[in-house]
Amino acid sequence: MNSKKNSKTKKERLKAFEATKSIVLDLALKRKYRAVAFDLDGTLTEFSKFTITKEARKAIRKIPENVQLIVCTGRPLPYIKEKLKEIGLPFKRWILISNNGGVIYFPGTKGKNPHDFQIWKEFPWPDDVSKEALKKAVHKNAPWYLSPLIRVHIRPYVMVILFPRFFYRFLPEKVTKKWTQFFYRLAQKTIKTEALENKIHPLFSGLGSLFLPNEVDKGKALRKLAKHLKITPKDILCIGDTPEVGGNDHDFLMGKHGTSFTVGTHTERTYPLPVLDKTGKRLTGPKGTVELLNKLWG
Repeated sequence: MNSKKNSKTKKERLKAFEATKSIVLDLALKRKYRAVAFDLDGTLTEFSKFTITKEARKAIRKIPENVQLIVCTGRPLPYIKEKLKEIGLPFKRWILISNNGGVIYFPGTKGKNPHDFQIWKEFPWPDDVSKEALKKAVHKNAPWYLSPLIRVHIRPYVMVILFPRFFYRFLPEKVTKKWTQFFYRLAQKTIKTEALENKIHPLFSGLGSLFLPNEVDKGKALRKLAKHLKITPKDILCIGDTPEVGGNDHDFLMGKHGTSFTVGTHTERTYPLPVLDKTGKRLTGPKGTVELLNKLWG
C-alpha cells in the first residue's frame, strides 16, 4: 500500500516539476535578453568537427547589435579568434571568457588594436603548483598501456588532458564521452595523490579533462562580467552542453549566472532548460543552438 502511495506521490511530484519547468521555459523564450554567452565545442560546432556550422553562423549574425555577445569556453584565445572569424562579425561585438574562466578579454579599445583583444581580468595559475610535476603525476597515475597515448597540454591558465586530436575524428561521440570520464577520474586521482585539493580542481568537457585553480570557473567569470556590465543574470542567455556535476558548464548553466539552456546532457533540475522543436523533441548540439536563437531572433 505504502509502495503504491509513494509511487503515486513521486509521479505527482514529477508531473508538478514538469509543469513548472514548462512555465519557466515559456517565460525564458519571451524574455528580452541583453547578452548571450555561448560555449563553443558541442554548442556551436558539431562533435569531432571543429568548425562552426553554417546555420549557427547565420543565426548568430541575426542577433541585434544591442545584445552583447560573449564566448564562454575552455579554449585559449587563438582558437576562439579562429572561430569568430568563421562567424564573420567584427571583434568589437564580442567579449571572451577563455580557459574556462581563467581570462576575460575585451575587444581593443581606443588606442588599442580594434581587431584584437586585451585582457580585462585574469586568474593566474598558483605559483606553488608545478605544472611539469603535475604532468608527470598524470602519466604516473595513468595505466601503463594508456600513458603513451595521453597528451597533457600545459597552458598559461589551465592544464588539459586529451588524446591526440586525430582520435576525435574517428571515435564515436558515446565512446569519447566515456574516455572523458576516465580522464576526469584520472585528474581527480592525481589531485588527491599530490595533495592539491586546496589549490586546483578538475572538470571535464566533451573532449577531455581540465585542471583549474579553485577560484576559476566559467560561471564565476560570467558573474564578475555581468556585474561590470550592470546586467542582471536573468537577462543573460547561457547556452552550453555539459551541465552535469563535474562538467565544465555545470556552474555556468545552473541558472545562477543567467537564463540557461542545455544543448547537450539533460538534467533533472529546472535549469538548464531544454531546447525543443515544434513537436516537443529535445534538440542537441548546434541544431539546438540554432533552434533557440531562431525562436528568439529569427
